Formats: sequence, structure tokens, C-alpha cells
Amino acid sequence: MFPVELWDTSGEGAKPDQAEKLADATAILAKAVEKTGRYSVVDLTPYKDAIEKASPRYACNGCWVPIAKEAGATFAAISTIHKVSSLISSFHISIANVETGKLVAYASGQFRGLYAIDRVPRRWRAVQE
Repeated sequence: MFPVELWDTSGEGAKPDQAEKLADATAILAKAVEKTGRYSVVDLTPYKDAIEKASPRYACNGCWVPIAKEAGATFAAISTIHKVSSLISSFHISIANVETGKLVAYASGQFRGLYAIDRVPRRWRAVQE
């Protein structure tokens, strides 16, 4: 499970707690995946530097594959929050087979309302419970 990335096309600039919220979103998503009992999340902490260099993963044409392979993952989750404005954001998650690099699942959704991006982790918590 790669860290959730922010694709910000809003022109509004970064918020002070943005990195913390993205880390929180990643942890919530990882917990939800583990909770299914079907998958185990691979610890990518030792690959932090390589992951940062392979950014943005949503537009790097598979630059994340060598990292996932080295980590011993079977599948990789690439997640992105696209912030269009404080009112409109969307979430995208792609699951790929690490061996082939081919997409095996995709899901997306939208968040709308005042400061939608700021409420994403709270909304994910509500969904997972």
C-alpha cells in the first residue's frame, strides 16, 4: 500500500497539516484492507526514500513496480486524492498486479462540500466502521 498522494490542481496551495492528513488517510485505508482478511499490507517504511523519488506515482508509468517487487508485494495499491478546489475533491485507488504491472481493480469517489479535502480521513473512518 503506497502512501496516498495529493494531486492538487486547485491553485490554493498546501495546507499546514496536509502531510499528516495524507498519512492518516493511508493508515485508514491500510486498516480497512487488512480488516477484510484477504490481504496483508506490506511495510514500505524501509523504501521511504525510493517512494518519495517515485512521485507522483499516479503519473509515473509504473515507476512504483520495482519498489513493490523488492518489498515482496503481490499487489500494489496506488491511491490519489485529486483536489480540484476546497469544495470538490475525488479519491482514486488503483490495484495492480506487481508481477505484470497490470491494473486488476479501480475505484473512485467524490467528496463535495466546504473544505472537502479536509474531511476525507474523517469520512473514511465513518465508512470503515
